[in-house]
Amino acid sequence: MAPKKRVTPMFDTSLNVVKKRLTAYLKKAASGFNFTQYDFEEKAELFKQSVGRAATDLDELFQGSLRMRLLEEFLQDSGIPGRARIAAFILLNSPHIHSLSFGHFTEEYYVSLTRLMTVSAEQLVVLSCRWIWLKDKSLEVFIKTIPQMHNLKQLYVPYIGTDQLLAAVGRSCHGLELLDLSGASGLTDQGAKSLYRYEVGGEYWRTDLCNSLKYLFIGGPGGNRLPSGCVAQLLVNLPQIISLGSFQQTAKAIEQAEKSRGGKRNSVTFRLQYVHQIDVQQESLESVLRTCPQLKTLFLDTPSSSWLDVLRRPSSADGSLPNISKFKTNKISAEEILSYLKIAGKYTRQLEMVNCKGSLDVSLISDFSPYLVSLEVYYSERCCHLSSINLQHLTKLIIYSTSVSGTLTEELLMVCKCLVHVTVQSANTLNTQKLERIYEEGGLQQIEELALLEAQLLDYHALLFLIEYLPLVKLIGKLEGWSLSNEEVKSMKRKVKEENYDLVLWFNLPGYVELNIDAIEM
Repeated sequence: MAPKKRVTPMFDTSLNVVKKRLTAYLKKAASGFNFTQYDFEEKAELFKQSVGRAATDLDELFQGSLRMRLLEEFLQDSGIPGRARIAAFILLNSPHIHSLSFGHFTEEYYVSLTRLMTVSAEQLVVLSCRWIWLKDKSLEVFIKTIPQMHNLKQLYVPYIGTDQLLAAVGRSCHGLELLDLSGASGLTDQGAKSLYRYEVGGEYWRTDLCNSLKYLFIGGPGGNRLPSGCVAQLLVNLPQIISLGSFQQTAKAIEQAEKSRGGKRNSVTFRLQYVHQIDVQQESLESVLRTCPQLKTLFLDTPSSSWLDVLRRPSSADGSLPNISKFKTNKISAEEILSYLKIAGKYTRQLEMVNCKGSLDVSLISDFSPYLVSLEVYYSERCCHLSSINLQHLTKLIIYSTSVSGTLTEELLMVCKCLVHVTVQSANTLNTQKLERIYEEGGLQQIEELALLEAQLLDYHALLFLIEYLPLVKLIGKLEGWSLSNEEVKSMKRKVKEENYDLVLWFNLPGYVELNIDAIEM
């Protein structure tokens, strides 16, 4: 049967009690303080003095990881009033905090947050400003704090990157391994250069990032993207880079970087493992395969017609084909994808296709890529199977907003006994008897998420069978597309609650595929 909800650990229960009581106390204690004005440091000190004994007790009882955990609860929980969260930051912040990650705050508190960062700046290892988009005064204060962050390993500042911020990071964050600048609109070529060099007395010195930076995320929605020529120089001067995130001209940048190093005659190599390119041309793709021996993931978005010819050719002197474990495509035909898999599919472990035209034969995919562990198809024309399927290693299956022919879903559930996550557009041949037969043959038993969006023959008895027999299942749906009345759904929800199952019955929430399962509430 579906797993029961675990008993909440005593530690979590106790921490939640402390959080609730401290929140109630801080709401009252901070009610007379305005933490949004220019004299924040003075107000913060007056607040600490006003709570006297409470501050002392927190210092005595909460240290180390426990203190960081409690502080994180306040910084992440946007349901607590902003003033109380700032008050908690004032009391719990310390020079020994190693990680800060902020949830959503209203803009009026940005300056206060950046001023409080200075307290823990020197020991910070991870800093995430993903949900606070600093600007103007708050961004100015933040940039002035960066020189204290000598121990920082990961910095997440999407949408707020500027040339001044990059200059501060390049000069001060000596061991930084990850820098997230996704969606930034204020970056220029000159600012990007400050990541790998800085000027001293008229001379340029290399930054320590040249030896440490591995992940530089410069893609993402919005922003004015850096030109490929600028990114090429980043690749040349930051040789440890593994990923540029979703930067859509990565292949072009690699081609230009190779040329700046003397071209293919010099056997230039880069450490990139992820490449994303829109409208990739033959020369760029050839450069990628030639210079990126560690390439693991290739995302081709609307490529030129020559892409398949390039990937058919050996990528190295020993005559081996590209060893790409994850292949992702957008607007490539089913015929071309199958042609690629026929020659290089034995290396493919993850296959993701968006806007795939034509009929995608899953049985051929299984013939060409028998070791596939993840198969994802979105907004495509049709998936079918013309012969038997052999995908014994498949753990993740998504066929979304795509026509599913015949008994394909039934066959996949029967054959792929390692499936854990399943989202399929339709399963209209499945009924309770067939589910039972699949289960008896060893299928379904590893399933944690089962989302069959259209399953007209699955009724109350099928749902009851899944709940009672699947030992790991935590989500079942989309019940709106099943043969269930509203009363039957309500009845089953009551049963799930009464039996304390750790299970979500998904009825009709849109956008399931794009959402984190943990965030879904029924």
